[in-house]
Amino acid sequence: MDKKFYAILVVLIIIGAFYWYMYRPSEISQSCEKNAEVLVLSDGSSVQITNSNLVNFKYQECLRQNGIINTNVSSQYTPSQDTIPSSSMFPTATYSPTIQPAP
Repeated sequence: MDKKFYAILVVLIIIGAFYWYMYRPSEISQSCEKNAEVLVLSDGSSVQITNSNLVNFKYQECLRQNGIINTNVSSQYTPSQDTIPSSSMFPTATYSPTIQPAP
């Protein structure tokens, strides 16, 4: 009886772990992916989102709300190429000292 009980318990723990760590996050991710591209307005109508930064933000926020990723926003932020200033915006001054011969 004890061996059967422990065997059933181990099987249930493995099934529960599979559901919690594999199946559930996959389902939440798919749901968030579908919902991230649509913005529901206060009057109940919906609008398709075309801004990829906003879609990514909504997707990440949905995952956070469902407990899938870390809620520390600062560690999740990676700026896109559009937000990184180019070097032409900030010209650098070059200093080249001139050596004058001694009199």
